[in-house]
Amino acid sequence: MAEKVLVTPRSLTEAPHHAVETMRQQGVEVIYCSPGRQPDEAELLSLVPEITGWVAGVEPISPAVIAAARHLRCISRNGTGVDNLPLQALQERNIVLRTANGANARGVAELAIAMMLSSLRNIPLTDRGIKDGAWPRKRGLEIRGRCLGVIGFGAVGREVARLGKVLGTRVLVHDPFCPDVAANDPDILWASLNECFASSDIISLHCPPPPGGKPLVDSALLSAARSGLKYARRRASRSLSASAIWGASSPCAASLPPALRHCAPTRKQRSEAGTMTRPLSRAIATLRARTRAE
Repeated sequence: MAEKVLVTPRSLTEAPHHAVETMRQQGVEVIYCSPGRQPDEAELLSLVPEITGWVAGVEPISPAVIAAARHLRCISRNGTGVDNLPLQALQERNIVLRTANGANARGVAELAIAMMLSSLRNIPLTDRGIKDGAWPRKRGLEIRGRCLGVIGFGAVGREVARLGKVLGTRVLVHDPFCPDVAANDPDILWASLNECFASSDIISLHCPPPPGGKPLVDSALLSAARSGLKYARRRASRSLSASAIWGASSPCAASLPPALRHCAPTRKQRSEAGTMTRPLSRAIATLRARTRAE
C-alpha cells in the first residue's frame, strides 16, 4: 500500500508548499483538504480512511475521525499545541504524535508584540469607531519604559521577552520550570505570578492552563493587577473580565470564529469615541462619489 499523507493546515493548503511537495518525489501521495480553510468533521471523515500520515493544523479532530483513519500511523502537528487532538484515542492506537516545537515561535511572538502595540495605541477602538461613523481621538501610550510581564518562558516567551527588550520595556518573567532565568540574562528578571501582575503594565501569556480546567488567571490574581493593565493573551485564562484590565487581545478562543457580540465595543467606548463632524462626513461622501464617477 502506497503511503498517503493528508495535509490540512490552512497555511499549507492555500498554495502547494515546496516542503510538502518534496514528499511526492519520495513516492508519497499527498492529499489536501479544501484550500485555505479549516476542514470540518464531515470533510475529515471523507479524507482519512486511506491515509497513513497526517500533517495537521488547528482543526478539531474527534475520536470518530481517528477511528475512521484505519491506516493512520503518525500525526505531525504544524505547531506545538495538541489540545485539538484526542490524545487518548491516539495512544490506544499507538499513533505517533510529533510537534514542530519552536517552528513558528518568531511569528507568534511578533503577533503578540503587534497586539500589545495595537492595544496601547487604541487601534481597535479607533478602527471600529471610524467604521461606525465616529472620529475617535483617544490618546495612546508608548511601549518604551513600560513593564512587560511574560508568563511562560518557552520558545515564544523568550522571543517576546527579547523583542520587548529591543522596544525598551522592562521585562519580568514567570515560569515555574525556569526559576533561574535571571542568572542567564541580567536584563530579564524572574518574578512570581503575583509580582508579575502587580508590577506589569502589559502581560503576555504563553502557557497552557493548569490541569483540571482551573484557569491560571483568576479573579484573585486580577484584583492584584495594576490599574489599566493593557494586555492579556492566549489560553491560560477562561475569563479576563475585570475593571483593572483596559485591553485584552487573544488569537485563541473556545470556538473559532468567536461570536461577534464579544468583539463589539461597549456603549461607554462608543461614547468616548465621539461623533464625526459634518464637514468630514461630507468630504468622505464627496470622495466616494468622485471614485464612482471615475
